[in-house]
Amino acid sequence: MLNGIFRYNIFKSLVSYYRNVKIRADLKQIIDELKPIFESIAILEDNKHEIKGNINNIKDQFTDIMKDYLKHNSDKDPNELYNYLAKQTFPYKEKIYDVFLYTEANVSSNDEKDYFNYRFNWLNTILSVLKYRVNNQNNYGSFDEQLINLYDTKIDNAYFSQVGKTLDQIKKILKPGHDQSLYEAYTEFMKKFIIPHDKYEDVFEECIKFTNEVYKKYSNPKQNLLIEYYDDEKDSAEAYAMYLKDYKSKIRCNKARSISIIKAQQLTCHEATHHYHFCFLEDSSSKYPELKLSLQYDPLSFILEGSAEVAVSLIFNDNERKKHLKEVLFPIIGLKDIDDSEIDLLVELDKLTTNLWPAYIHCCKNIVDKNINEEECDRIMKEDYLKPKESWPNSNFFMDHGAYSASYGWGKELILRYLNNFPEERRLDEFINTLQKPILPSDLAK
Repeated sequence: MLNGIFRYNIFKSLVSYYRNVKIRADLKQIIDELKPIFESIAILEDNKHEIKGNINNIKDQFTDIMKDYLKHNSDKDPNELYNYLAKQTFPYKEKIYDVFLYTEANVSSNDEKDYFNYRFNWLNTILSVLKYRVNNQNNYGSFDEQLINLYDTKIDNAYFSQVGKTLDQIKKILKPGHDQSLYEAYTEFMKKFIIPHDKYEDVFEECIKFTNEVYKKYSNPKQNLLIEYYDDEKDSAEAYAMYLKDYKSKIRCNKARSISIIKAQQLTCHEATHHYHFCFLEDSSSKYPELKLSLQYDPLSFILEGSAEVAVSLIFNDNERKKHLKEVLFPIIGLKDIDDSEIDLLVELDKLTTNLWPAYIHCCKNIVDKNINEEECDRIMKEDYLKPKESWPNSNFFMDHGAYSASYGWGKELILRYLNNFPEERRLDEFINTLQKPILPSDLAK
């Protein structure tokens, strides 16, 4: 009885997703019309095998329909959603609600309960996100509203408090002169480590090779990662990963973006992690078929970017990173006689600058909430936080992607806080585990 009531309440909360508020009849009328169907599904709980036998097939077809609609119609009138769905045909259409509400039907073991709870929480959250997107086309609200309604998270004040300390540590390393800005001191220190254009591919290939060796023992043997290089000064992207299908991805690397050799380590780990994450999700989709119900701006995308940012610290420990720089990467770009103390400073500086993400996110929040303009954002990012407009992230990225930008920094922070609950020797295994199931940002914050 409790299970039926539980299902019914959730059902009521999602009805308006399928029938947009502008075209639906009175909500009570809709519930009354569909209640007999819903109650008949509850009766079928006694025959769990029948329901389980059809759940994957129904969900696969339904999520394909949803993804197709949102791919081609995301900028159109949201009223089209219900009309579009009404024209589609798939098995057990009248019972589709049960697929998304089927959670704790007479399960006995804790493992089963955890499994159904993961599925329920994921589906409920993703459907709420999709509902919010459809009902708020092209206006997702303030920065904080986007975080909550699209990404299932909010940022605590403690996260922002570390920026001042991080900048003080950077100043101690760089020791800017009396007439020298912190940004000038930073660019002066880093210039020798910038990858020459003609060595870019060699460096990237060596970094990918190291990353692949670490992931190989966890990944599906069918996985295939392709690398493609292009040269486009108008594109601010440094690199991006595209999942093709059947465990195959392509990483596109923009050689027009000037990056340092230590950034290459981080960038390759980031993009390669996307590939392996996609492969893990492909493996997991038989157990968690709802993972196929995902868009760019949703909690999964937040986890994808946060995970990719964490990866370099798990793939390379500090000693491995330094050894890789000294013995493999420095010779490629012709760097000789770099002493160990300077390599130590380089690695430490890189870790500190990646800890400036709270500052970048604060700039993003201010530009999304219209507290500062693009020009002011660019000035602050460069002078205070060592990020000129031609680098990434920048004001254009913040304006185009809104609170999604926070996924790189806050998403990383959530995953690190979660992993810190485990001994250091277990963290890579636990990290891989988070890539294999429908985990939410709010799960990591618990």
